[in-house]
Amino acid sequence: MIVCGASQPDIAKVAECGTEDGPGLQALCLRRHRQELSKPCVAELFRREQETAGDIRLNQPLVEACKEEIDSMCKGLDFGEGAVLKCLWQRSKFRTTSHFSEECRRQVRSATHRSTADYRLNYRVKSFCSQDIDTFCAEEKALVGTTPDSELVDEASGTPNSGVVLHCLKAHFAELAQKPCKDAMSHVMQVHSASWVA
Repeated sequence: MIVCGASQPDIAKVAECGTEDGPGLQALCLRRHRQELSKPCVAELFRREQETAGDIRLNQPLVEACKEEIDSMCKGLDFGEGAVLKCLWQRSKFRTTSHFSEECRRQVRSATHRSTADYRLNYRVKSFCSQDIDTFCAEEKALVGTTPDSELVDEASGTPNSGVVLHCLKAHFAELAQKPCKDAMSHVMQVHSASWVA
């Protein structure tokens, strides 16, 4: 599957990504090499990330790496609304969890950090905080909304640098009106604080 549509030259630039044929592997490879891609390809990758943010079943490398962990530790959870990724992250952060493979832990860490870098990649924040975003962070939302997706990614690291909405929500945490929004932002803040000590 060609991830960047007509951008076959982008895949040619990163030869190793052209050989990836497992579900989701080409997109994962291209995201790792984001700084080498054209702006339209980067924008398309980001658009696809937004579409798949709520359901990890659409992140095939993570699902493949974490089959056993999902079955044993997050069984019975609905896959939507980012619930399974949150469950996996909460359980994977403890080194004493012997049932976590290193590859699963790596995939969960990567997906979780991406989902807490830009509110549009976090289904729970995007859905549950929309009212609070409009109330407290309309200016930041407008800034993110008017900046092309291809420019919202740090050229050097390939990570989103559009965390202004999340930063705003954190600044207004005590004022957030919706409990589901507070819960979603609590998770974001836990991930951010874990990143500082990791």
